[in-house]
Amino acid sequence: MSELKDVMAAVNDLNQSHGVTQKGGKKYTEVAKRVEAFRTHFGLKYGITTNIIVDNEKRVVIKAQVYDLSNKEIAVGEGYAEEIRGSSLVNKTSAIENCETSAIGRALASLGLHGGQYASVNEIDKAQNNEKNIDENKEKPKAETKKPTLDETIKQTGQDRSDIADGKYSPGEEETDPDKIAEWEKIHQNYMKNISQLPSQSTCAFWFNKQRDVLKSMKTAVPRMYGEIEEHYTKKLQSLKT
Repeated sequence: MSELKDVMAAVNDLNQSHGVTQKGGKKYTEVAKRVEAFRTHFGLKYGITTNIIVDNEKRVVIKAQVYDLSNKEIAVGEGYAEEIRGSSLVNKTSAIENCETSAIGRALASLGLHGGQYASVNEIDKAQNNEKNIDENKEKPKAETKKPTLDETIKQTGQDRSDIADGKYSPGEEETDPDKIAEWEKIHQNYMKNISQLPSQSTCAFWFNKQRDVLKSMKTAVPRMYGEIEEHYTKKLQSLKT
C-alpha cells in the first residue's frame, strides 16, 4: 500500500511538472509518463497486459489489465478503451496503438495513477476531436491550400510507410496547441517503440533517414519529445555496436 501511495505522489508531481494543459486549464499526465513512474517504483513486480476485444473496419476495443505477477489470476487494475477508425488524425493510421495507450491509461487510473483526472491524454484528445467534428458538420470551413499538415506527418509514423507525402510539416516555433501536442505525443510513442525494435545498425540508419523530416519538425515543435527520441536512438545504436 505504501508503494502505491509513493507512485501516486510521483504521478501527481509529474502532473504539475510535465502535465499537458488542456482547454479550461486542467492538466493531464501522459500515459507514457505514468507507465514510466509505474515501472520506476514497481519494477517487474507488476505487469500490464492488453487484449484486443474488437478489431474490425469500423472500430477497435482493447482491454488493459494490471497484474501482481505473483498472482496472475486476479487483476488489480483494469481499463477499456474504444477508438473509431478514421475518426481523428492518428486513428487513420494507428487506431490500435492509440486505443491500447488509452486502455493502459485507464487501467493505471483505476489504481489511482491518473495524475489529476481519471482519463488518458488520448481520451481527452478523442473527446475534443468529437466536439470539433460536430462543429465542423454544422458549418464546414472553406478549403484552404496550405503546406502539408500534421496529418501528413502522422502518416509517416503509421503502418503504411510507402505512401509518404512529398510535403514537409515544419512549424516555425515551439507548439503550444494542446491538441497538436497530444498528436505529437502519439508520434513520439510510435517512434520510441520503433527504435526499440530496430535489429541492426543499418536498419537504424535507414529508419533515421526515412524519418529525418519529421524529426526535424519535432525538434522545433516539441523539443522535449525530440530529446527523448534522440537519447533512445543513441542508446540503441550503442547497444547494437557492443
